[in-house]
Amino acid sequence: MRHLTNVIFLCVTAFNIFSCASNRKLIEKTQTEFGSIKFYVVNTSSDKSNVDKIYADVDSNGIKRFYSFYPDKVVMTDERTKALSYTVTFQQLPEKYDSNIFHGFSRWDTLVFSKAKTFFETSGYSRLKALTGAKSYEIEVNYVHGFPKNKKFEPL
Repeated sequence: MRHLTNVIFLCVTAFNIFSCASNRKLIEKTQTEFGSIKFYVVNTSSDKSNVDKIYADVDSNGIKRFYSFYPDKVVMTDERTKALSYTVTFQQLPEKYDSNIFHGFSRWDTLVFSKAKTFFETSGYSRLKALTGAKSYEIEVNYVHGFPKNKKFEPL
């Protein structure tokens, strides 16, 4: 019995240590007419003052999306099309464009981008890619044979 108590205590302690060592931090939570938006800061290095990316965890009527803001690009993933990623492009779309390659912004996208703009104006996040002049998404295939069955849907 004592051995079982020690094992349980060890498991609880290990769980607490690993759960506190998260590399993401919630910086804002907003409720809109379309759904909820949560912004997280992610630091993969030990330097907490250097932000590697910000991502938005968005839930609109049960549909989950992630918007990842990196220093060199902005990427959106949608749970309805898990095998694809949508990278923000700054080029003007032609009149007749291929919808398998490009995708225009929705009202929901522009709402998330306007909320994210406030973060880019602060000095701590100014090195991340700004959205000034963004026109549309360029669609990229991440998983050729479909999204892996046992993989959790997470931001890129």
